[in-house]
Amino acid sequence: MRQLLEKIRHSQFYKEHLKQLPVTQALLKVRDKGKNVVGHLQEKADPSRKRENLLVLLQKHFYSWNSFDAECGRQDHMESPVDVIVPIYNGYEYLVKLLPELLRTKMQVTYILIDDNSTDGRILPLLQQFAQQHHSVILLQNEQNLGFVGTVNRGLEASTHHVALVNTDTELPEEWLERLMLPILEDDSVASTTPFTNSGTIFSFPEFVQNNAIYEGMCEEDVDAVFSHVRPVYQNVPTGMGFCMGMNRKALDEIGGLDQKAFGRGFGEENDWCLRAKAKGYHDVQVENLFVYHKHGGSFASAEKEKLIADHMNILYQRYPMYEHDVTKYVKEDPQKQLRLLIQLLLQCHNKKTILYVINDWGGGSERYFSMQREKQIQKGKGVFSLCYSKQKGYYELDYADQHLEQKYYVERVIDLAALSKWFSLEEIIINQLTLYPQLEQTLQDIIEVKKAHQAKLTMLFHDYYAICPSYNLTQKDGSFCKDEIGTKCQKCYEEWMFAKQMGCDSVNQWRMWWKALLEQCDEVRCFSQDTLKRVKNVYSCDLAYTLVPHQVDYLCQIEKRTKTTNALNIGILGGLSAHKGGRVVQQMLC
Repeated sequence: MRQLLEKIRHSQFYKEHLKQLPVTQALLKVRDKGKNVVGHLQEKADPSRKRENLLVLLQKHFYSWNSFDAECGRQDHMESPVDVIVPIYNGYEYLVKLLPELLRTKMQVTYILIDDNSTDGRILPLLQQFAQQHHSVILLQNEQNLGFVGTVNRGLEASTHHVALVNTDTELPEEWLERLMLPILEDDSVASTTPFTNSGTIFSFPEFVQNNAIYEGMCEEDVDAVFSHVRPVYQNVPTGMGFCMGMNRKALDEIGGLDQKAFGRGFGEENDWCLRAKAKGYHDVQVENLFVYHKHGGSFASAEKEKLIADHMNILYQRYPMYEHDVTKYVKEDPQKQLRLLIQLLLQCHNKKTILYVINDWGGGSERYFSMQREKQIQKGKGVFSLCYSKQKGYYELDYADQHLEQKYYVERVIDLAALSKWFSLEEIIINQLTLYPQLEQTLQDIIEVKKAHQAKLTMLFHDYYAICPSYNLTQKDGSFCKDEIGTKCQKCYEEWMFAKQMGCDSVNQWRMWWKALLEQCDEVRCFSQDTLKRVKNVYSCDLAYTLVPHQVDYLCQIEKRTKTTNALNIGILGGLSAHKGGRVVQQMLC
């Protein structure tokens, strides 16, 4: 039954007669409303299916790449003194990289470096050399190993300002300290600040509460370059994390340092400190516009680390019965999920050449072509956006896919794609299909503006003749094929189809003027057959950027049939042979 209905819907009789009937129009409206209801129910049952407006999300969560607003507020506190405390026990290969990165700040800093009686003979000379080169360094040496917490507390005792606690197994980007400390400098009720990282439980990126490798093998600076443009909201979190943590001097003076007796060897001590501060009315926040790479393992073997974590978490749960509940609730709500997804998208777009296909969802050969081309582009390592107008939803679906990531969004208008150039660039825009797109004249103009905004290559694909006539297969009202697409009958045929009302375009000449403006901006006008190329050139000038690229059929399986079992004449018909594809010709042959 469904196949029969589809056959009727695509028939010439339906298009000419049934579709115009009031009852048919009413049924179509009911169908569209039904699709909307089904879509709404699906999104309600599974919120992950709901699309969000990409432009609105980017405007909400990010500063544009050419904006100086990302530095807003930092300059006001450049004279604020901060003490950077680095507890050190071995880990030479980490430390030699970290020391110069500590200097990536313009703030007034005192660096308090404490060597916890390292057994690696290279550590002390390295620290002494660094201290000699920089007058703002205080170098302390423990005569005996105090453990992580004891070493940090010694640094806290030497500190008189706000503190940034930094582990040796981290990598720091430019202006890391400005971003880390700003929430504390602007709000004295903030006890601690913690950035995003690759491996930091509730601060982990891209996978939440996972130990991730750095994203896609990128360098730390490239990852942070995207994070640095985030509009921070300083999300409240149940605790801070000590791999790189800002600490409020006011809170330190009120509740003291870390609990060395309970957490002497490390792990859990920062959680305990944050929870003690919380009991005094402070709160902890995440710094969304900072990413610090956390390599793990600068001081502890993995087995020792696992045991310490397990033992110290038990202490925390006993001291703070609501802590586990608060963490579980935060993990379940995952308030930073949308931001992490957007950052992944921007990182992919900045790290790959990105293409936009303008498509529709009619199916058929053009959709098959797009699907195959998309897969080929993805296999080449490119990212692919696809824009498709949804009549039922009244917006443009915008999907992204590459070898590692798939995301679905929407935009309200085609011109919104131009605004996306504030955050990433499209290498090429390929018009695969524009049938069904509303307000075509405006759509064509918008595509030109999108090309200019992204400085992208623009390619037009002639899968059909929609750019010549709204009757995209060049059939006349009686179903016959138009043999003279630039003849005197064009306007009469246009009027018979009542295209002026349907398309909002008075004449076929005006229709072609709309398209000509677009085609003249195209860097490539691709035709798939000599016949198509000839017809397009007959209508438009010959100096457009034409290319002839015949379709490849290598995806079809070869069939070998060497013997015939009957005397019957067999005629093979490829695909759906409708009237405009020669169906009537074959029918006449058989009569």
